[in-house]
Amino acid sequence: MADVNEKVMTMVEKELARKPDTSTTDLHELAKKVDPTIGKLSVRQFHARYPLQVKRRKSLAKGGGRRRKSPATGDGTRGRRGRTGTPRTRAGAARSSEVHGVLIEFAKEVSAANDRGPTAMLDVISNLDGWVTRIEKARR
Repeated sequence: MADVNEKVMTMVEKELARKPDTSTTDLHELAKKVDPTIGKLSVRQFHARYPLQVKRRKSLAKGGGRRRKSPATGDGTRGRRGRTGTPRTRAGAARSSEVHGVLIEFAKEVSAANDRGPTAMLDVISNLDGWVTRIEKARR
């Protein structure tokens, strides 16, 4: 882990508490006055080492960040496929599955109507508004 100068960290914390929208470049310039060796860091390196860490700690203290429980799974997983390809539950996956089901049903109705003749096909397709309504309900 990179060395962190506590004086600089304290200065960044105070400055961000005083004025949260302070730019990283301005903080970098102020930090160089506290510790001239900070000048060896690029603005990007400085940002990763100081302001980003301050903001991250503040976010975690308020209950933000990545450590929240997933509403879909109830645990710390985030609802995506892992490297091993094992599925994790996604919040929107159930809705997507419902929409998929409605579209499959529509396709089956169209196919069945096609066998009965052109007027049956028109009857299914003319009810398109009903299908759209069902899809919208499934998305909610």
